Amino acid sequence: MIAFSYLRLFASNCGSISEFLRVLCVSVVKSSMPEMTFNSDTRDKLNAMYARLDAEVAATNPVCRMSGECCNFEKMDHVLFATTLELTNIVETKGVDGIAPEGKLCPFYKEGKCSARDVRPLGCRVYFCDKSYQKNHSQRIYEKYHAEIEALARESEVEYAYVPMVSALRRYAREGRFHDPARPFDFS
Repeated sequence: MIAFSYLRLFASNCGSISEFLRVLCVSVVKSSMPEMTFNSDTRDKLNAMYARLDAEVAATNPVCRMSGECCNFEKMDHVLFATTLELTNIVETKGVDGIAPEGKLCPFYKEGKCSARDVRPLGCRVYFCDKSYQKNHSQRIYEKYHAEIEALARESEVEYAYVPMVSALRRYAREGRFHDPARPFDFS
């Protein structure tokens, strides 16, 4: 009876039983989310994988005009996704200072160039304005290395999620986490 009274009191503070259940579910999800861990072994494995990826992409000889357009997601009407493993690597290497709380432009796109090129995620490494490359190689290479990144995250016990990169970085700058399963990203 005491537990029921406590639940009714808590639910009345939430405004409704459905809001109470939503808050309760969010609390359970948050408390079950593993802490982000990222050690040098994981970083070394990720960098080795990136080196193999970069060599495989280079072997396909994609055309790059060095215009920076591929990094301007707003202009290209493109949403770049990244894994939380990759985002952890970016944040630990580059930080989140100066990331604006809103907007679709990549926060590392500075003066027409990528300021995080050495730690850019898989999506950046395989995306080129070259239509022939996109048609013949991009998806196959992406899927191959995305599977490796997912396996590395699980092996390293790093929380795995596949999230829109810019929104996730902005959320991390505001809240200290990349995603919240109870609050989906806004793609507008």
